[in-house]
Amino acid sequence: MPTSANKEDYQSMGATSALKSMRILENTNKIIAIEFITASQALDFHELKASKASQIAYDLIRKKVSMVEEDRPLYEDISAIAKMVHSGEIVDAVEKEIGELE
Repeated sequence: MPTSANKEDYQSMGATSALKSMRILENTNKIIAIEFITASQALDFHELKASKASQIAYDLIRKKVSMVEEDRPLYEDISAIAKMVHSGEIVDAVEKEIGELE
């Protein structure tokens, strides 16, 4: 929105963009948490053996979130796993056992 004949018109959208980026990252953490919970649930339904890395992640997730056997609100479960995703706890545990992930 020009105010000085298109000269010296500074309009910072930096703060708004930073806040939007922060919300996007928070939502991404929640999406990844949902994926972890869903994958853990899938492992509970199949007799397939998980890889070493997947088993480590599964064990960590199951310490915080039990198998969903009947309908229940999942907000707290998602929040707990999202915190683990944000902190890097799951990746750190996997890397400790199998080496650095690329």
